[in-house]
Amino acid sequence: MLKRFLLTGIAIVLSLLLAANPAIADPSIPDTAVEEGWYLHPLGKPNAADQPYPVSMAVNPNDGATWISYFEDREDTLWVAHYVGTGGNCGSDYKYQCDEVGWQTGDGVYNSIAIYPGDGFFATDMTKVGVAYYSNVSGGSLYYGEYNCSGGLCSWATYLLLLGGYSGLEPSLTFDESGTPWIAFRRYVSGNSNQLWLAHLVGTGGNCGWGNWQCDTLLTGDFIGNHPSIHVSDSGDLRLLYYYDGNGDDLEHMWYLTGYPGDCGPSNEWHCVSIDTANDVGYHPSQIYEPQTGIGDGRYVAYYSYQNGGTIRLAYLVSLDGNCGNVGGINRWYCMDLTTEVGLPIGGEYGLVLTHDTQYHPVVLYYDTNGGPSGNGSLMIARRIADLDIPTGNCGMDDGSYQWQCETFDDGMRVGPPIVYQSVGRYADMEYFGWGDARAVYYNASLQQISIMMLDLNKVFLPAIVR
Repeated sequence: MLKRFLLTGIAIVLSLLLAANPAIADPSIPDTAVEEGWYLHPLGKPNAADQPYPVSMAVNPNDGATWISYFEDREDTLWVAHYVGTGGNCGSDYKYQCDEVGWQTGDGVYNSIAIYPGDGFFATDMTKVGVAYYSNVSGGSLYYGEYNCSGGLCSWATYLLLLGGYSGLEPSLTFDESGTPWIAFRRYVSGNSNQLWLAHLVGTGGNCGWGNWQCDTLLTGDFIGNHPSIHVSDSGDLRLLYYYDGNGDDLEHMWYLTGYPGDCGPSNEWHCVSIDTANDVGYHPSQIYEPQTGIGDGRYVAYYSYQNGGTIRLAYLVSLDGNCGNVGGINRWYCMDLTTEVGLPIGGEYGLVLTHDTQYHPVVLYYDTNGGPSGNGSLMIARRIADLDIPTGNCGMDDGSYQWQCETFDDGMRVGPPIVYQSVGRYADMEYFGWGDARAVYYNASLQQISIMMLDLNKVFLPAIVR
């Protein structure tokens, strides 16, 4: 049952940590409406001048360790933090490893982190952690960093993929099942002209990254390719890409399937469809591909609309009887408002992620600029009522009734004394793993720090990070 809670024991532990290391800020547990078992852990920072953002997160399913990439505004470069338990270089009792991955001023203004967990009996030894990032140096360049372990020694290596030309804006990184990294990104050309690119590791014979990578221009046009979101599976044979088209002011979708000729992209190998053309829609899309859902082929995408005071919308493939995504005269997608009046992203500081729980149910985490007890800005979570096993919902109108439940995840209220209201929820990211554990990370604008919300079924407490 959903209920408000205060985990006094955790608060006491955090208070002890605060006493041991005064650099840990905001040790209280938020007054939220999520299920019992969620714990808040703020990421500390060296001093008040630090501003760690944007945030991208991935969880290693082999050990449950959370990896967070972020741009450190004060130091003007890219950092990655992850929990190691012992032997780290930061955090209480050195339980965390904090690495400065970017080595140039301006590295990591845009960044995306992903994990390939490995495959087979020795999966842990094959784990790869990758981060794609844009650097302001040399006219805007695309870099890729990878964390690998060999013989018990682990380190980061960074690679330049494209130098200059405003390459690598808003990267989206993923791994396919074979461990190959894929990066979708935008390149600014001139005037209004942009390009949508896709890069992947080939080893040899490529055209970028010193011949180790293949970088391809998918589309060129005015205001095209904003906020791309990429999924790749079947060892690269299936590629799903969503982006905001500023020229048509809508949500666009490209997909590639080996051996299935298309109508756009290089050699017309891709298929292009305008999913939502309602105008002022398609900002910051976030996708999942889950054939296990039983709806269509499992393509879901959540995105912002600037209509109705700021709206979170959701679209999914239904093949027939949809209301959007016209293909050959047939609407093959279903588009719906999940919730309205959430406000508009502040200075581009959005907060929206679509993920799935361990039973493949879709979950949406989003930033409500008007939420919170004092309108301070809060983080919300939306799930289908069928997945929650409740009779009625309060959002996501579908077929004349609410089919979703939208709840407060973190309202920004911190118990004191005194009680304060903080703006939370920008740059949100979330991932489930294991048998139902989960991690969510987001930016606390009031404290200019990153918060981690953790759901541990066994209620294992992990301390806050302080560099």
